[in-house]
Amino acid sequence: MNQKKSYNLVNIAEIISGYSFREAIAESKDSNVFVVQAKDTKNNLYITEKDLREIKDSSYGEKSAKDGDVIMSNKGFFSSTVIKSKAKIIPSSSVYIIRPNQEKILSEYLAIYLNSKVGQSEIKKFESGGSIKIIPLRDLGSVKVMIPEIERQKKIVELYKNIERQNKILERKKIINQNILEAIFIK
Repeated sequence: MNQKKSYNLVNIAEIISGYSFREAIAESKDSNVFVVQAKDTKNNLYITEKDLREIKDSSYGEKSAKDGDVIMSNKGFFSSTVIKSKAKIIPSSSVYIIRPNQEKILSEYLAIYLNSKVGQSEIKKFESGGSIKIIPLRDLGSVKVMIPEIERQKKIVELYKNIERQNKILERKKIINQNILEAIFIK
């Protein structure tokens, strides 16, 4: 059966604001502590420490993200990605940590949904601000999320990953074709 239920985000996930750094974020090597910012949420379904800046090890309280957390930017385009790392990752104040109840919703499905046109339309109902839109933490919890059964969520995630693989192949093909055309003009 293909049943979808609609839930407020606050009923299926814990939502936490990122850490407010008091000064510029200083890079540091060999600390094994990383920072995730809004700009890091735009590229892929997953994000690992390899995609992030390493920062000085310090006390950041309970603000660290866990493997499987969804990170969502809270300004501009509200893009989401899933943390896939056991490293200590500190989300900056430009993002929210969304910790889904895995019995109800898969992290990957939630990120895909929030990035979809339907998800973005739901988010936009609660955005505020002038030229740069924001979504307040209290309002994010009211965003409606359509949730099918877990098995259907898994199929949607696999379909998404398959489409992403195909897109990467198409990009490589474009580059190869362009290189072939350019080679015509080289002696």
